[in-house]
Amino acid sequence: MRAADVATITAGTPQDELMRRAGHAVARAARTLLGGCYGRHVAAVCGSGNNGADARIALELLRGWGARTVAYRADDQLPAEWTERFDLIIDGMFGTGFAGDVRPEASALIGQINRSATPVVSVDIPSGLSGDTGRVDSVAIRATRTVTFEVMKPGLLMGDGPAYAGELIVAPIGIEFQAVDAVSWDTTDVAARWPSPHQAGHKWSVAPVLIVGGSPGLQGAPHLSALGASATGSTMVVILTPSSLTVPDRPDLVVRRVRALETALDGERAFATIEPMLERFGAVVVGPGMGHGQGPDALIGKFLRSDRPLVIDADALSANSLHWDAIAARNASTVLTPHHGEFVRMTGETPADRLEACRKVAAQLGDRAVVALKGPGTVIVSCSRESVRCAIDRAGDVRLATAGSGDVLSGIAASLLAQHVDPWEATVMAAHVHGLAGRRMPFVGGNATQLAHHVAEIAGGLGEPRPGGPRPMSPDR
Repeated sequence: MRAADVATITAGTPQDELMRRAGHAVARAARTLLGGCYGRHVAAVCGSGNNGADARIALELLRGWGARTVAYRADDQLPAEWTERFDLIIDGMFGTGFAGDVRPEASALIGQINRSATPVVSVDIPSGLSGDTGRVDSVAIRATRTVTFEVMKPGLLMGDGPAYAGELIVAPIGIEFQAVDAVSWDTTDVAARWPSPHQAGHKWSVAPVLIVGGSPGLQGAPHLSALGASATGSTMVVILTPSSLTVPDRPDLVVRRVRALETALDGERAFATIEPMLERFGAVVVGPGMGHGQGPDALIGKFLRSDRPLVIDADALSANSLHWDAIAARNASTVLTPHHGEFVRMTGETPADRLEACRKVAAQLGDRAVVALKGPGTVIVSCSRESVRCAIDRAGDVRLATAGSGDVLSGIAASLLAQHVDPWEATVMAAHVHGLAGRRMPFVGGNATQLAHHVAEIAGGLGEPRPGGPRPMSPDR
């Protein structure tokens, strides 16, 4: 952000002008939140940097529009009930470069603001929140509305960011960006790229997907993944699972059990069961409820050596056979969808900066790999020789933190891969639709089966019918 500021100023836009535009954007957002200015009481808490200057400019504008205003410094000591005197507080203490602990005086102010019922508008980013990682090390403002300038900062979309930022407003102020760390697609972007429904073809010709998984106690996981695939366009979904498992009563799901097998997927036998028809599948999901051991490990190795696009999820992410050089050597796309704990087990490190951590892993996994680190602000990264593609999806919320939610996501991603969508775009789109579906669930009592139902509702409204039937399967995907 600092580099973009400097480049814009060097190109001829004075810093005072950028601050004036930023102050106007904050003032407009404050006036809208207040419902008018005349007779309203507004306070701003201002730091010594640009955010503080932006807040002071906004305060001047609001005073000109009829509000009564007062400015405080971030280190002022104020009475306990001071926040109740105001209709709105503008937070201009710290900017996007803030990191570390908040000083005691500022921490006390933030605590007072957060305990009050007074609405808060934050300038660019809530004070105390890291603009790079979305991490709160000690305390941070819980904003009602955040007015961020020109582009969303990664920290607003990841980690603690969504819980602290409130309503996000992106205000253009004329800063020139040569490059951005990541993009954030909205539903319009997803709809524009969503594959159109096929008007012709048979069940095997439209995005056939194979789901490999299941073990005692986890037999429902591959079925949830299958629901995600069928909800997003796959007309043939086959589940490969141990023969001893009880299969949920879903006559629309095709299940191939590995014979003479009691509880676990044996590598050689399971692969031999499906190998004669493997080329018919446009993508394969490996891992949901799969369990661990020599049999699953051997099976994962077999699929890594296949030419099918893979989505690797759940138990497969921590398999001994999941060698990164084997993924890098594949001639087909590989999408990995770990949650935080799985990512830590994969890498041996706890990611402080989720975006940078994904970049490092994706760079090691090669041109055809995509890493999707699930969580508050799902991070999706692919690295090729030509470019690094990064996205942060903010559609989901805490309602996705339910058992089986990730299985549904892996099925969605596989279905889009099987429909010949670019792997990185497929993963971004899958995360977004998955998040939108999560927002349709109740906060209490929601489950992954309901989630898959909502995925189908959302996917049904995306894309337009396309004449001519499906495109042929590319053998090197």
